[in-house]
Amino acid sequence: MNIPLIPLPQKIKYINGESVINQNAGYNFSLNPDIPESGYNLIISNNTVLIEYGDEQGRFYAQKTLDQIKAINGGKCSNLEIKDWPLMKHRGFMIDCARHFFTVEELKVLIDFAAGIKLNVFHWHLTDDQGWRIPIKSHPLLCEIGSKRKTSNFGSFDEKSEYCYCYTEKEIKDIIDYCKERFIEVIPEIDMPGHTSSILAAYPNLGCRDEKYEVKTKEGIFETVLCLGNPDTKPFIQDILDEICDLFPGKYIHIGGDETPRTRWKECPKCREKIKEYNTDDIEKLQSFFMQEIAEYLKEKGKTAIAWNESLKGDILKPGQIIIQHWLDSKKTGFDFANKGGTIINSDFYHYYLDYPYGMTPVKKTYNYRPLSKIKNPDSLLGIEANLWTEYIQDFSGICQKLFPRICAAAETAWTAPANKNYKDFVARHEELRCYFESKGISIIPLNQWQMPPIQRLADILKFFKGSISSFVFPDKNN
Repeated sequence: MNIPLIPLPQKIKYINGESVINQNAGYNFSLNPDIPESGYNLIISNNTVLIEYGDEQGRFYAQKTLDQIKAINGGKCSNLEIKDWPLMKHRGFMIDCARHFFTVEELKVLIDFAAGIKLNVFHWHLTDDQGWRIPIKSHPLLCEIGSKRKTSNFGSFDEKSEYCYCYTEKEIKDIIDYCKERFIEVIPEIDMPGHTSSILAAYPNLGCRDEKYEVKTKEGIFETVLCLGNPDTKPFIQDILDEICDLFPGKYIHIGGDETPRTRWKECPKCREKIKEYNTDDIEKLQSFFMQEIAEYLKEKGKTAIAWNESLKGDILKPGQIIIQHWLDSKKTGFDFANKGGTIINSDFYHYYLDYPYGMTPVKKTYNYRPLSKIKNPDSLLGIEANLWTEYIQDFSGICQKLFPRICAAAETAWTAPANKNYKDFVARHEELRCYFESKGISIIPLNQWQMPPIQRLADILKFFKGSISSFVFPDKNN
């Protein structure tokens, strides 16, 4: 009797006989330094469980595998031996809490589920044009003003009331501690120098124009970017990062860098003068120089910067200075960066952007994606990350509808060797585990809604884009 597990372990050997794993079973744990990092060996025989682990994280993952085994058939299973370890170091998921806010308790449900399928990174998108969600003591107006938008008008969703949320420092520490207990690192993202309308609403002096700025109320790409020629901009950002570094103990800080129009910089005397300081008149390079300086500042503080692939425009950032997160890149600069010795995280738009409809990004497409296919050196890929942007997701049920089961498909790619993967087998295992997964506080859409025939896929895509097609653009073509 084969056991349904997600993600599928690297090696499973079934042995004659069966065992029942319940409160009466014998459990034995032992440390084995020869086992790979985060790996474990699990042996079930004669109603007894033996777990060998290479470190505490491996012990934790062994227990998560055991939890799935115990959830099926009342804990009755074949005797077996499992040898298991992760394929990738970075196995992440991102939740955008800037466009729509999600409570600590809702995030904890997602974190628990992620830990259960052996993800180890929570990328927390905390700032954007539509809201600032993290308190900064040195610049309190970021929360007092930047966290508020007058209305919410995302596609067909139209809410006339004010939207105002900001996490407290206590809540953020609670999430960090909760993740630490589950061997998940929290990576905060402070988006810059674009997607900064919430900053400029609070501190308009940091913009290129002398005007009043407002927190945006709808989706899109906006020309309201930080003035990189303003001498106050970099110290302001450094103040923010000082507090972020003190609050978040992990080694990574995400500094954004995506979807940054250059229109305001081209017309701004300060920005045009600033680019001359770098001995060039190419305004395209301004962002790259800025991101390089911010990355170096973080390095001095013992942190490593991560940025979206647009930060490579201008050909300034070099391998070793920053980690690049690939999402949408028609010129493949992120992969070129990796092939020159750089490190990247693969969050490919067409496969790992999970807020899009199943007709556009079906589970099979996510599952079968090969994140290493365009990278010559496998060591250049830190790992993968599944992203959930929330312009069109207003509540927790919306998260569940889009995230599950695609996050399970991504998790298996991050953990399991490609030779062991099989989509048809994954679907069968997922459906056997459905009740167990839903007992964790999430809901999963029926199988027929994520395995669609072509005509239904087309209808699903058209339904999603109805009412929002005018604002949907491919940012890679608009910078």
